[in-house]
Amino acid sequence: MGELEPSVSPSGPLTLHEALREARHDWLDLEHGALGTLIDMTVRPAKVMRAYLYERRRDYVRPLRYLLFSVAAQVAASYALLSSAFMQEQVQKQGEEVARAHWLLDNAAVLTLVLLPLIAGVLRLCFMRHGVRYVDALVVATYSQAQLNLFAAALVAPAAYFGGLVLPAVLGTLTLVYAVYAWASFPSVGRWWTRTLLAVLALLLCQGLNSALVWLVMRWM
Repeated sequence: MGELEPSVSPSGPLTLHEALREARHDWLDLEHGALGTLIDMTVRPAKVMRAYLYERRRDYVRPLRYLLFSVAAQVAASYALLSSAFMQEQVQKQGEEVARAHWLLDNAAVLTLVLLPLIAGVLRLCFMRHGVRYVDALVVATYSQAQLNLFAAALVAPAAYFGGLVLPAVLGTLTLVYAVYAWASFPSVGRWWTRTLLAVLALLLCQGLNSALVWLVMRWM
């Protein structure tokens, strides 16, 4: 048998111009793409989630790809913070704590993937009467966690400027406000205040799961 000929699309092989145009659409498109996903996930997250789940649209970055990108951005930014002059001073005072922080950063993707199904289970349980399926909850959890990772990465510069002390307080507040907003806005039925209370309950339960997971990891270390 002869060698198989390489398959070529009817329009011919991909050109550099087409590749650059697709990259611009994927990352810089204000309507959709990565930049559009970031903007819409910030101001109207339910629109992005529903577009993926119910409208079968793939204009926005898909949830798992968005999550992996956000984890990479957060890890890179956090390593930059840990390498700053302020954190180098802290190494001398709290070397063990910094070592644990490095370990958590090294395994951030794994820890996130372990925690997401549990977060989705909590959301499904809390919003079951609002018609939220488990797959809905998993997509909501993935998109919202990715957005929080990007927020954390964006806070690295002011954290380094203010000596690293601003990050925990600001990020904690931002996590509370954004998670409640994103989770409460997704269900299309029910009163707003009811969904908000359920989102607060879900967030408290998820924070408990996260703390338990980190505690187990620290005990194992």
